[in-house]
Amino acid sequence: MTTLLLACGSSIAAEGSLDFVIYASHADMRYANTLQDLLSDASQEKANTKIVQSLEAAAASDADVVILFLTPTKEKIADEVLEKLKKKKVLGVDYGSAQLFGLLGLSINGGACAHFSSNAPKLQTPPCELLGERAAEAPFAPYQGAAGGDNFGMYIPAKSELAKHLDVVARCVGDENYAPIVRQGNFVMVGYSGLPTEWSQSYRALFTDVARQLRARERESFRAADLPITAPGIYFYELAKGRSRDDLPRREHYLRFEKPTRFTATLIHDESDNMMMIFMGEKDRQHWTRKDSRNGDPLTITVDITEEDIKKNGDRLWSLAITNFDAQHAPHCTLHIDYVDADEE
Repeated sequence: MTTLLLACGSSIAAEGSLDFVIYASHADMRYANTLQDLLSDASQEKANTKIVQSLEAAAASDADVVILFLTPTKEKIADEVLEKLKKKKVLGVDYGSAQLFGLLGLSINGGACAHFSSNAPKLQTPPCELLGERAAEAPFAPYQGAAGGDNFGMYIPAKSELAKHLDVVARCVGDENYAPIVRQGNFVMVGYSGLPTEWSQSYRALFTDVARQLRARERESFRAADLPITAPGIYFYELAKGRSRDDLPRREHYLRFEKPTRFTATLIHDESDNMMMIFMGEKDRQHWTRKDSRNGDPLTITVDITEEDIKKNGDRLWSLAITNFDAQHAPHCTLHIDYVDADEE
């Protein structure tokens, strides 16, 4: 018997092992209730339900998969809850779940996403590890009618370094650089978050497949994406024209600091009339710094990384992102990255 632990609905004692636990922070009970119906229909087995009224209760459950529908919140999540979730398989829907994934240290998180507001581009499903031999289908709309909820997708071009380390389950039709469903290890982020009653049949089938295949996978040890670290030095490359869908108009460099350091990045470029460079720590966007160039001028960011900064960011990386927004030009870039020990200053 498939057993479902539901976050909203009537309280029925669950028997046997749990396949899913659902927690929906929405005041609208239909988010959880209709998902119960969806998963029950998909398995052709009756699902037993039990009310869980908090994220803490969902994290403490013995279910194979935790399914979260979370709206954004500024409430602090206890470290104990985060550590429990790291040991789970989690399917997170809505932007609050994306923010939660950021707290866990995952690359699939709200800061990597763009919002489509009331728009929700059609989907296509490229080959992916999670769904295995699932038959590909023509692009389809995620909703039966007008889009509801907060719809967003992760910026992850197929040629990007990050795409080599994540499993993209669905991409947007019309701008394939964005993906509303992406997996990283035991975690799946879903960016189309309208009510399940509003979903199209194709999207309902896709969501069900994702949930069931995540449940069937063996749980992995929690780990961040093993991204390459950019060492100090000089780097040469060309960026694509802004909004390019074939090549990369953006380059990201991943950084790690072991001791107090003065970090300096200087970008020299030609052609582009709209270039941006952003530096930040992965946790809480530490030392977030943005520089823009509208007329081809060089860009420089200098940041003093302290022992306290390193401790706060923990094992997480720092990043330097360079983006060309000029849709008419593909600039040649020369990037100088320099580390100077604070003791030498």
